[in-house]
Amino acid sequence: MMKKQIDKTKRNRFNPRRQQGNTLVPVVIGLGIAAVATAGFLNQSADLTAKANANLAINEITQYLSIYNTFRSGGMSVEDAIDNIPGLTDATSNSYGKTNGETETTITFPTDSIDDCELLSDLMPGAANLDGVSSYTCNNNATTPEATSTLTLTFD
Repeated sequence: MMKKQIDKTKRNRFNPRRQQGNTLVPVVIGLGIAAVATAGFLNQSADLTAKANANLAINEITQYLSIYNTFRSGGMSVEDAIDNIPGLTDATSNSYGKTNGETETTITFPTDSIDDCELLSDLMPGAANLDGVSSYTCNNNATTPEATSTLTLTFD
């Protein structure tokens, strides 16, 4: 009996050839997963940056309050104490890159947005716990070009 010669070009349908390299579908799926993960990290980074700026601002405001209270305990009036706080209204900028302002009984602390201002006021202790401060509020200043929101500290 004669053996049949096996055709070498014919493939067995139950033993398919192994895939060589990547196809487009797994690459697109991998890129999609990477994009979703990257977006999550970027959002988390933005939140951490906002909290870091707010913490810097709290330290700055605390420094102003400390100097204010030192002047007030020495017998200065509210207006003179606010006027003598160094760096308050100089050309130097606060932690948001804005210049602070003052009136006779208030200090204004410009921020980048109303959300930043509210985060800052949430991190501050209650006005009753801040020596010399009777209240603080966030004001939306859409009319000023350098700031969209201002934290105003009112002194007693």
